[in-house]
Amino acid sequence: MIQAEPITKTTWRIRGCGCDCYLVDGEVPALIDCGCGEVQIRQFCEALIQKPVRTVICTHAHIDHTGQCGLFDQVYMTERTAASSRNAMDEDPAKLHLEYAPVFVQDHQILKLGQRCLEILRCDCHAPGNIVILDHTERILYAGDELDADQVLLLPGFAEKAGQFHSAPAATVSDYRRLLIQLDQRCGEFDWICTGHNGSPLKPEVLTVMIELCDRILAIPGISTTQTYISLNEAFQRQIYVDCLHD
Repeated sequence: MIQAEPITKTTWRIRGCGCDCYLVDGEVPALIDCGCGEVQIRQFCEALIQKPVRTVICTHAHIDHTGQCGLFDQVYMTERTAASSRNAMDEDPAKLHLEYAPVFVQDHQILKLGQRCLEILRCDCHAPGNIVILDHTERILYAGDELDADQVLLLPGFAEKAGQFHSAPAATVSDYRRLLIQLDQRCGEFDWICTGHNGSPLKPEVLTVMIELCDRILAIPGISTTQTYISLNEAFQRQIYVDCLHD
């Protein structure tokens, strides 16, 4: 069942549509990620704030984040994301909305939604072409699936052409660690991290936790720094969260 929860007075977390999406209200409302399934998320968002929501910004290509893009007039994503964003994966294509013309965004590009400024930050770790979005106005980092309260998957690129299984190798744990350090260097610019799954918002301190987790994984004998597929949901991770994040 689709539900809305306020994060700030002008930011809503939308749940129950495949992933957690974020409605950014203001003069020019926009949705960050749009989920999938039978729920008409645009109609739900417009009823919630009583104004048109014409724009969606997608963090990455996975269908649980892009399956309703065709409901919107303007769809922002990276060019690499667009290459595989119509891959239905294990969803029923008949329930998806995949007809749209994406507008490509670039690293460090600023999207101005009226007085609200969103900065695009390219990541390429959870999926090729992946971005996170820094909301300078509300001091929120929308992380998609690059951060999570349970696990982070470093996945290879999903098929972009017929007959193809993977289009690109996954990022390494070392790649992910470098990304975390880059985000941590900007942690003074946001107060919360809003994720695509498993509980949100998170404190910025989660970046330090995840850097430590990467270090511990890379220190395990036999783990290669170039390993291309690894879940960060190791047995010790949950205890790290309990020790470092819970009040």
